Amino acid sequence: MSLWARTAGITRLVLTSILLVAGTSTHMGARAQSSNELVDFIRFNGAVYLSTAYLDEDIATTSSSPLAPGDLGPVVGEVVTNWVDGNDEVLYPNEPCYWDTPDGTAPLLTPGDDIHAVRGYATTFRIAVRHESNQVAYQVWCNDGAEVGADLFDIFDRVDRISVTADLSESSGFAVIDDRATIARLVGMLLEGQVIPEELSSTAPISHQLIFHLDDGSSFRASAASGELLWGLGAITVPAAFTETLDRSWASGPVEEIPG
Repeated sequence: MSLWARTAGITRLVLTSILLVAGTSTHMGARAQSSNELVDFIRFNGAVYLSTAYLDEDIATTSSSPLAPGDLGPVVGEVVTNWVDGNDEVLYPNEPCYWDTPDGTAPLLTPGDDIHAVRGYATTFRIAVRHESNQVAYQVWCNDGAEVGADLFDIFDRVDRISVTADLSESSGFAVIDDRATIARLVGMLLEGQVIPEELSSTAPISHQLIFHLDDGSSFRASAASGELLWGLGAITVPAAFTETLDRSWASGPVEEIPG
């Protein structure tokens, strides 16, 4: 089973052969790690962002699509510290959404690194940092100020296709949704859905794993359960038509094999 299964922790991920993510098998979560491995995150404007490379690590099915210098937009902030209270890490392992860190905290970056917008995206969805001659992209993981899906995902008219599987082992591959009208309906449901915190989300089992392929070549994973799309430590409500569409797509194929 992929790492994106509903569990508790930064991503409620179920640790198994691969950490599945956003299209993931764990509650879309971040990947599981050893206790001495730092989470690659930034806290910005009160929200927590995980690096896209961190989300995609060890997952051949997603792509962090490395940013070029021209992809960086204006400077919107600055890394102020890379220190994280060890007590937070002990109390809430691998869960920076729960850590008492100030804006500008980024444990794997250097104080003084500029935080940039990413051209074409709202900063509520993605930001980036130029660090040691590299451009590192970060995608929002949790934001207490988000009320609807659009506050987390700036993907309107940006999704080229959606891969979906109802086989949580992923051994049967993924069906591909590439019909523009179907994609628009699914994305619309997601963007209009209400964001609900972890404590209010249901305990319904994971029904599908998804990969959203964007028009800039990047992708991200998420999991779906009945009435919810799972992301971060919470979820976004979706109507029954959302999972019904996934079921029909999975039943009809075509199926693409995802490299392991």
